[in-house]
Formats: sequence, structure tokens, C-alpha cells
Amino acid sequence: MTTKTDAIDEHLYGGDFYDWTIETSRLLREGRITEVDLNQIAEEIEDMGKSDRHALSSYLKLLMVHLLRWYYLPKYKSISWKLSITNARDERCVGLAAQ
Repeated sequence: MTTKTDAIDEHLYGGDFYDWTIETSRLLREGRITEVDLNQIAEEIEDMGKSDRHALSSYLKLLMVHLLRWYYLPKYKSISWKLSITNARDERCVGLAAQ
């Protein structure tokens, strides 16, 4: 037997992730916990954590590579490397400050 909640989750999550997030947020704010898919929410939170961790790792790798090149290959220093170093520092600092 398909419940109303199952139909909502299947329709929204299966079709448009953004719509699913908006509907799920609305239900949570209204305190309608029984109408949301808690397992799916837990999975999405876990995925967000993994994504954020991966993004941080990528930024740090890029930053380290550019800093090493900057230090060990001084004759190849360029504005683009300097900008890349600055951007990588700024983007991660902004992201970490927002958390």
C-alpha cells in the first residue's frame, strides 16, 4: 500500500531534488516529522559532509601545489599562480567562516 508520504517522496525526490528539499524543509518547519523520509534526510546530510570534506581536500591540494611551485620554481612565478593561491585561500577561508 502506497501512502501519501511515499507518493510525495517518490514524486519529488525522484523527479526534482530541489523541489524535494523545499517540500521537506517546509514539512520539518511545520513539525510534520512523520511525513518526511528521515533516512533520506540522513543520507543527504552525510553526502553533504562528504562533499564538503572533498572540497576542502581539493582546495588544500591545489593550494599546496601552487605554493610549492611558487617556492621551488621562482623563475616561473606568474600572476595566475599568485591569483590561484589567493583565490584558494580566500574561498576556503570564506567557506570555513560560514560554517
